[in-house]
Amino acid sequence: MEKKNEARRDVEEAGRDVKRGLEDAGDKMKAGLNAAKNKMEDTDRNIDLEYQKEKAKEKLK
Repeated sequence: MEKKNEARRDVEEAGRDVKRGLEDAGDKMKAGLNAAKNKMEDTDRNIDLEYQKEKAKEKLK
C-alpha cells in the first residue's frame, strides 16, 4: 500500500513539473512574439533587450 501511495505522489509531482514547464514555455513564446512585434514596429530596437523586457512582463503576470 505504501508503494502505491508513493507512486501516486511521484505522478502528481511529475504532473506539477510538466504544468510549470508548459506555463514557462508559454510565457517565453509570448515574450518572443511581443519582442518580434516591437522590433518590426521600430527596427532600431534591440531584439534581445525587447525579449528580456517582455519576459519580465510575463513573469509579473
